[in-house]
Amino acid sequence: MNKKLVISIFIFSAIIRWVSYNYFLSPLISPADSEQYIAIAKNIVRGNGFSVDVSEPAFHRAPFLPYLLSILFWIFEDHWLSVASAVNIFISSIISVITYFTAMRIIDNNRLIFYSEKETIAIIASLFFAINPVSIFWSGFILTEPFFLFFFTLSILYLLKAMDGYDMRYFIICGVFMGLAALTRPVILGVIPFIILWIILKTRNETLGFRNMNILIIILFFILTILPWSIRNFLNSGEIIPITSEGHHNLIQGLTEDPETLKVIPLFTQGEEKDLRNSNGWEYMRLEKKRLIEYIFSHPGDILRLMFKKIFLFWSVVPEVERAELRSFFSIKIFMALWTLYSISIYILALYGFFSFKNKNDFMLIIFIMISFTIMHMFFLVVPEKRFRLPLEPYLVILASIGVSSLRKMFKGLIQSDCSL
Repeated sequence: MNKKLVISIFIFSAIIRWVSYNYFLSPLISPADSEQYIAIAKNIVRGNGFSVDVSEPAFHRAPFLPYLLSILFWIFEDHWLSVASAVNIFISSIISVITYFTAMRIIDNNRLIFYSEKETIAIIASLFFAINPVSIFWSGFILTEPFFLFFFTLSILYLLKAMDGYDMRYFIICGVFMGLAALTRPVILGVIPFIILWIILKTRNETLGFRNMNILIIILFFILTILPWSIRNFLNSGEIIPITSEGHHNLIQGLTEDPETLKVIPLFTQGEEKDLRNSNGWEYMRLEKKRLIEYIFSHPGDILRLMFKKIFLFWSVVPEVERAELRSFFSIKIFMALWTLYSISIYILALYGFFSFKNKNDFMLIIFIMISFTIMHMFFLVVPEKRFRLPLEPYLVILASIGVSSLRKMFKGLIQSDCSL
């Protein structure tokens, strides 16, 4: 490993994000998520607990980011928001380095690739992520994406290390990082079953007891990591809420959107809504679930069209700049063109990299990760923002970097054949 080169990639990634955020992209609209994270952080510091409204504890937000923001608010006071953005940019830049090590680990078992070529592929992958427009665009916002991606990519990296030598320590670290990812964004709860399925397929030649032990270690330390927060939720609500209650609302809204406008279709009439406001919150949720089931069975065609539309939006190459004020008309045109060009290029290279690589079993974990996040956002995605696809970007660029390597080999072979003639 070339340490100087890896450090240089990190610095390059950080400079791009810092310059873009401070000189080209100025956040115009703070997402509602950001405002709630900030409100909760301030209430924590002021002694009002984990709450948006000081009258009652909040259950709809994951705890990691608000508690981190509360520490920054307590230490830096008037400058804490600028520091928080800088921390997010720093963490987003580290992911370029994690991408390097993940690429090295994924292709490490392929004996047909020389070490120097593996390192070249890993460097290309990390550079691709360094200039990733989705990551650059969202890195400075006060949102969970940078930290979630940081914990998630680390959990996958340690899973790959654990599966390589079956080292129990790495399985433990993997479970802890998955837990921290869940405490940042609970979407990983729907991804873990696919990861377990990959472990089962990967260890199908091992004994059942050995396979189950590895899975149990990950699950055990995942549970131990989120358990304190789950206990807090139970003591304050009387309900079993592993991390947040938001999944229920996102599922309701995600399945009752109009396929054309993506506006949420109410499950209750205004009169019913008014009567239910005075009822117990948990009873309201139970009634919502019942009404949702009725809606699904009565509108199967709309649900199917909605699912396909969400898949398209999730993987779309169309840039989103509505949340940012760019410095000039020229800047916005350049930014949109570069975003589109980057996305199309990465998709083409990733597909070529996948189909040109002989041992496709090495990429099954990546495929499972992509499928799981796509499915989760088919059902739960309410706002089709590209930041929800960010967890897939490091793995897309790894495939794309293999595509670049394969194309280089192909052109090199063509040139050599022409020279021999």
